[in-house]
This record gives sequence, C-alpha cells and structure tokens, in this order.
Amino acid sequence: MEFSRRSLNRPDHQSTEAVALAQGALAIYLVEVPTAAQGICARFDRVVTVGALDRGDPVPGFHFGN
Repeated sequence: MEFSRRSLNRPDHQSTEAVALAQGALAIYLVEVPTAAQGICARFDRVVTVGALDRGDPVPGFHFGN
C-alpha cells in the first residue's frame, strides 16, 4: 500500500505512529473527534484513518481500528 498520510485519534499510540512513519507516512494528524479526521482526509490524497471510539468500537468509515 502506498499512503502518505495517516490520521490517528489518540496521542498515546506511539507504536502506531512509529510504524506509520517507518512505512513512509509523511504526516500524522491527531484529532479529537472522528469528524475532524474526515475533514482532514477530504483535503489530501492517499490517506489512512486509524482509531476507535471510547469503548474501543471501530469508527465507522475509518480504515483500521486500534
């Protein structure tokens, strides 16, 4: 897969961030709510979203959960 940006919803997932950067991510955007990630994704090509809701449920529309 070739993706240049990833959007994460929690700042305490350093291992996720490290892997994303090691795999070629050019930027990582931390967001407070899923809708903010969707807004960021609309501005860029080749994005991947990673995150979960408060109880660990997957975020609808995100590429990967936590």
